[in-house]
Amino acid sequence: MADTRFVGRAISAADQSGIDGARVTLEATPTDGVPEAETTTDPFGFFEFANAPAGSLELRIEHGGFAARVETINIAPDTTLSGVYPLSPVPGARPDFQVVVSDVMTGIALFDVPVQLDRFNGANDPDPAESYSGRTDADGNLWFRGLPSGSYRFRANDTAGAIPRWLPFTTAGTTNDHQLISSTHSASIMLEPEGQNVTVRIEGLDPASADPFFDTQASLEGVYVEVEGLDPQDLSSVVLPKRTSVTGFNGEVLFTGLPAVPLRVTTKRMGYHSTTAILNPDPVSGAFPTPHTIPIVLKPTHLFVQLESIYTNVNAYSFLEVRLQGLDMTGTEGIDRVQTFTYIGFPEQRGFFNLLPGRYRVSANGRPPTSMTGGITPEFKFSDIIDVTEGVWTSL
Repeated sequence: MADTRFVGRAISAADQSGIDGARVTLEATPTDGVPEAETTTDPFGFFEFANAPAGSLELRIEHGGFAARVETINIAPDTTLSGVYPLSPVPGARPDFQVVVSDVMTGIALFDVPVQLDRFNGANDPDPAESYSGRTDADGNLWFRGLPSGSYRFRANDTAGAIPRWLPFTTAGTTNDHQLISSTHSASIMLEPEGQNVTVRIEGLDPASADPFFDTQASLEGVYVEVEGLDPQDLSSVVLPKRTSVTGFNGEVLFTGLPAVPLRVTTKRMGYHSTTAILNPDPVSGAFPTPHTIPIVLKPTHLFVQLESIYTNVNAYSFLEVRLQGLDMTGTEGIDRVQTFTYIGFPEQRGFFNLLPGRYRVSANGRPPTSMTGGITPEFKFSDIIDVTEGVWTSL
């Protein structure tokens, strides 16, 4: 089945040139004020409705520099209707105004920002004669077509419907207020973000805690946390340079003055898998959830200790206390474990699980509580330093 199409061109009745940026609407008759379809002419005045509604329609073509054209057309189903539509210019210079709104911190285009242009009859008039308003598109652009020449004040995000978390802008009270414009003009407005403070909390198993096996919500100190701001329309594009900080004793780190853009948060610490999370601002309020908790996973880092001595009867080591202590400045500080038994049937072996990579002291100094050596109670002493490798079994 063929498509129902409507193609046309809006031109100036004065010189037959194409009209750029004219609004074209199709509304079923009788009209109710709600168009069934809408588009905008290209720089040469052309427009197209690829899937136009069929039947009797009101065609309306509007541009600020021309008198609106309104007429009734009929489009038969599964056909293509085409036409050229001249518009009469209105008297006086009618320049086009382009406003581009972006964020001053990241440079990203800001979508749906309300922009208002106030026109004054005289350079010293306190009150505007008229105002024109609209909202920016996904690229931060807004066109005002065919406005009268005059003195203008530019305003952005300071009227009803302002987007959250960006401060308002106005040229009122500045040297750019009451700016005289008589030809096509482009203005760039950069809004200052309302900086937010975001707390990130890191939790997981802590090898130095009283419960290094089951408490997966322990606050983790010494974790490097990186934050990058991303383009909301392209999360692969970094628009805010990386910031790095380290969690304190409560497992938290604070980042200040952040704009309301998606944040990529990455955690790094020896002995843990690196974790990345995307933190999005609330779509309505623009606020970040804070504190934001990120769980990280401990890598399987373990130590196996095999006891040996002049005694051939391994039962001599039964329930002997073997101590593992982390050493300062090696990443293992605070880890202090004692093992008297690990494996059934192997009293000479000890296993230490859920460790951090780094340097430890392994020692024993004492007698087992019972002796299986024919009445002799041996006393064992030893102390050694060992480096434990990340993510694997280390043997001693």
